[in-house]
Amino acid sequence: MDLKRSGSQPSTSKDEPGDAVTYTTKELTAKTWRDFEKLFSQGNGWDFCWCIHFQRPHTLPKSEWRRTRAERGARNKREKKALVKQGRAHGILVYGKGEPLGWCQYGPKEELPRIEGNKNYRALGLNDSAKKLWRITCFVVDKKHRQCGVATVALKAALEAIRKRGGGVVEAYPIIPWEELCRARVRRCGHAPAFGNESTHGTLSMFEKQGFKKVGPYGLNNVVVRKTVTSARLDENSGSVSRSRARRSARHQRRRLQYHGARGSVSGAHRANDRPAAKPGNPAWRTVGTTAISKG
Repeated sequence: MDLKRSGSQPSTSKDEPGDAVTYTTKELTAKTWRDFEKLFSQGNGWDFCWCIHFQRPHTLPKSEWRRTRAERGARNKREKKALVKQGRAHGILVYGKGEPLGWCQYGPKEELPRIEGNKNYRALGLNDSAKKLWRITCFVVDKKHRQCGVATVALKAALEAIRKRGGGVVEAYPIIPWEELCRARVRRCGHAPAFGNESTHGTLSMFEKQGFKKVGPYGLNNVVVRKTVTSARLDENSGSVSRSRARRSARHQRRRLQYHGARGSVSGAHRANDRPAAKPGNPAWRTVGTTAISKG
C-alpha cells in the first residue's frame, strides 16, 4: 500500500529537509518481524515495551516483575514474537525509503483484552454484541520522522486491513486536545506532561479526520472514539450491483431507441400505404394530377 503526503505541507524527513518521502506500509508477520525488531531497537523510550501491554489481560503479578527495563524488554520481545508466529498479533509497519519508521497496533478485541479491565471503559456500558469489534491501541514513530504524517499513514492502512478482514466497529483511545491536557496536568501536578509519553494512543484530531466519533471519556487524558468500517466484500458486492444495474439500464435504453426507431419507420410506411384511394364520386377527395388529396 503506497501513500504519499500531499498538499501545502508535504511530508519531509527532518534530517533531509525538502526531500519528500513516499511512505509504504506492510502488515506485521513473521516475514516482517525483523523490521519490527529494528524499529523497536533504536533507543527510543518505548523500545522495551514491544507493544505487548494491551495484549495482556491484566498487570503481571509482582512475583513476575523484572528489576530492570532491559529485563522487561527481553521478556516482552519473546512474548510478542511468539504471538506473531501464532497469528495473534496484528499491526502496520510504515516505511520511508525502505526503512521502518512507524508502527500502529490493531486487532480484534479478543487480541487486546486489557481495555476490558479499565474501570473507565466499563463505566461506558458499550454494547458490542451487534458487530465485530476491533481496537487500535498504539502508535510509535521514530523521533526523526515525527510530525510528518506517519501516524496518519499507519491509521489509514490499519482501517484498510480491517476492511479487508470483514470490517466492523473500530474503537480507539486517543488523547484529548494537547492544550487542554497540559492545562489540566499543570493544575493537578504543577507541570506539563511530555508529549511522547502521552501520545502513543494517537491524537483525537487525527481520528476525527478519519470519521471517528467520540463515545465517552477514557480516564482523565483520553477519550473513546468509534467508527464503523464496511467489509471489502460488501463494497465489492455493492459495486457489482451498481455496475449490473448500469448495464441493464443501458441495454433497456438501446432497446427503446431501436423499438421507437423501427416503429417510426413502420408508422410512416403505414401512413403512406394505408391512405384511402381516390374514387370517382367521392366528395371527400379531389384528384390533382395522379395524387388523391383529402378535403378533410
